[in-house]
Amino acid sequence: MALHKGTLSIFENNVGISDAVLLDPMTEDAFIQNLNERFNHQQIYTYIGNVVVSVNPYHKLPLYSHHVIEEYRCRNIYELPAHM
Repeated sequence: MALHKGTLSIFENNVGISDAVLLDPMTEDAFIQNLNERFNHQQIYTYIGNVVVSVNPYHKLPLYSHHVIEEYRCRNIYELPAHM
């Protein structure tokens, strides 16, 4: 899915496992490694079941534009990547 004016959506190029319940094996090390991999690609939100884990990037990311808000409006929980 692409944003208007041809720019890439923040929803493309998902890295790592977006829902940690799918990690195999589900260990603390695997969980931390997955969060780190996603964080390194500016994917700061990760599901673990119906809970969202957020890692603070300590800088602004383009996650809260009007377009992103509209994409999440009236969507089911797993229809789009984790977001708050």
